[in-house]
Amino acid sequence: MKTPNFLFALTFITMTHFSVFGQIKLNSQSSQSAKQSSKTQSDVKKTFGVGIMYAFPVFGASVKYALTDNHVLQAAAAPFGGSGNFSIASYGARYNYRFTTENPQLLPYLFVAAGLMTYSYEYTTISYSYSSYGRTTTSTVSDNTFSYSAGAGVEYIAAKALGLSVEGGYGKISIGVPTGSGTSSDIGLTTFMFGLGIHYYFK
Repeated sequence: MKTPNFLFALTFITMTHFSVFGQIKLNSQSSQSAKQSSKTQSDVKKTFGVGIMYAFPVFGASVKYALTDNHVLQAAAAPFGGSGNFSIASYGARYNYRFTTENPQLLPYLFVAAGLMTYSYEYTTISYSYSSYGRTTTSTVSDNTFSYSAGAGVEYIAAKALGLSVEGGYGKISIGVPTGSGTSSDIGLTTFMFGLGIHYYFK
């Protein structure tokens, strides 16, 4: 009469053992997965980066520093721009807001930027006066102007340290246009901006 009770006890102990063992194994796997995910995120460098960027119509050097995972400051010196007789350069700073995603290598962001632009270009006038009819005169217009822009972009951290970015937005600058009196008048230009960047992150 005691045999069924013994078998019941043995079965209960065996099931309890496997249930506890299975729960321990599951918890261990979850812990290892969490540690692996944390390690993957910490391995991606995105705090301090140096590189080059192109933001229409200029390109040059750029430095990024992340104060936190979301707030990033950026300084850029872009002395190369323009074509032909028109040259333009930009020097300024930006604030980028990074969004957090499940993929630590994919960093969408918003940005606002402001800075100083310098430009110069040549233009030619033709005289129609009686004493100097047909005579051409080449003059140069050069000036400094404040500019600003805003937009959105996305950066991908390849090989856990190389940031590749693409962005778009709107910007505004003022350009001096020559008048008939020999002086220039400022005209505000609002334009769509397209940008590319590549930065190497040291940490």
